[in-house]
Amino acid sequence: MRCRSQLSAVVLVMVLSGLCAGVSAPAPGAGLEIRVTVDVRDMALNDFVQFLSVKGGFTVDGDSIDGKVCIMADSVRIEDILDALVLTHRFYFEVKGENLTLYRAVKNRARYEAARKRVEAKAERGSVSIAGLEERIAVQAQDISIKDILKFYCKKGHLNFVLNSDDLAGTTSVSYQDTQIRAALNDLAQEVGADLWEVGDLLAVAKIVEE
Repeated sequence: MRCRSQLSAVVLVMVLSGLCAGVSAPAPGAGLEIRVTVDVRDMALNDFVQFLSVKGGFTVDGDSIDGKVCIMADSVRIEDILDALVLTHRFYFEVKGENLTLYRAVKNRARYEAARKRVEAKAERGSVSIAGLEERIAVQAQDISIKDILKFYCKKGHLNFVLNSDDLAGTTSVSYQDTQIRAALNDLAQEVGADLWEVGDLLAVAKIVEE
């Protein structure tokens, strides 16, 4: 009886070992590939990153990052959103396994510049080619918030966008008749002193800041 029990235990261990061998560990940063749909305005950046962490199944630590975010995104990769935030909110991040660590740009200027160059290398600046920019609009508005007119443009073109709510908090006046969204966005960017970046499926409107 004792030998039979020992034999059963050995067989059970072998079966469990075989099952475990067939289960691969998640790839580092796998949660960054998850796509999310979100539409928020003036949300604290730290809270927004926590929201992304829940969706992506990772933990967040590191520095508290100042600023608020305005974003409208339909099925956009978490990594593309974080990369765009590097441009709009001037911080950098590192991913190790299922852990996401945030750092203020002032903490290590060299590492921030390296992170920004990494994002810029895979993004398009100025001459963005996101589908929908060729759509034509007609609009007249006085003293409309920059965030509202930008959201109007992007809704008309079915575009995803993100910006720093604090950097682009002012108002503007517009008057267009049968104008491409691309032209209207370029006019707005020039008026507020911002760059337009194409980061994956996301349009990032990043204020030009002299460091």
